[in-house]
Amino acid sequence: MSDKIENIKNAIGTNIIYGQNYAINEISKIKNKKKTIKNKVVFLDQNWGDNTDYDLYYDRKSINRFKKIFYKELILFLKKFEKEFNAKITVSLHPFSKKKNWIKYKDFNTSINKTTSEIASSNLTIGLWSNSLSYAILLKKNILIINSKSFLNMTDEYNYANYVTRYINSSMPLSISESNSLHKETISKFIIKPNNKYTIYKNFFLQAKNSKSTGLCSAIRNILSKNKTL
Repeated sequence: MSDKIENIKNAIGTNIIYGQNYAINEISKIKNKKKTIKNKVVFLDQNWGDNTDYDLYYDRKSINRFKKIFYKELILFLKKFEKEFNAKITVSLHPFSKKKNWIKYKDFNTSINKTTSEIASSNLTIGLWSNSLSYAILLKKNILIINSKSFLNMTDEYNYANYVTRYINSSMPLSISESNSLHKETISKFIIKPNNKYTIYKNFFLQAKNSKSTGLCSAIRNILSKNKTL
């Protein structure tokens, strides 16, 4: 966690244990820097609509309606992207996604539990607001953040993509709901290249200056050692 906590007044507990974002630890495991493959693009799947979190806030009928619209837009966009950029997209599947839901990506390369290495060898990472975008920022990759009007009824989800983009670039996400989003000229304008804001993002959100522990287990051991009664 960062040591620049914005909502510190609402923080629970009295002890602050400085640690690192999970992405920092994952990146450190890449011993040899992977060679960038020029036409390789990684798309970060987030298991939209099938993540159990959705059932806490939306009825299943609304979720199914959203999925029908969103995935139609998404697949059309990804196929058009490959054609326009002469690229090959690898879909990095959400680790909790079920095999029955993978069929929608049948026309693309897919992988699971290999997100870090996939991004490391890619030239561009496409995502919405996935935490996995942190890997692309740390590895200083080109990034394309997209959004869809189908998320408008899901306010938080729609705004998260805008939130991430704001911190690493001044432009807004590319809306895949617009017809001109399928053209290379338009898409290219939204691709974010590594810049000084990547470092700012890393220092603010991913790595605390006073970091002493490097993982969740270390943090738990630290807490238990200070609270013998737990």
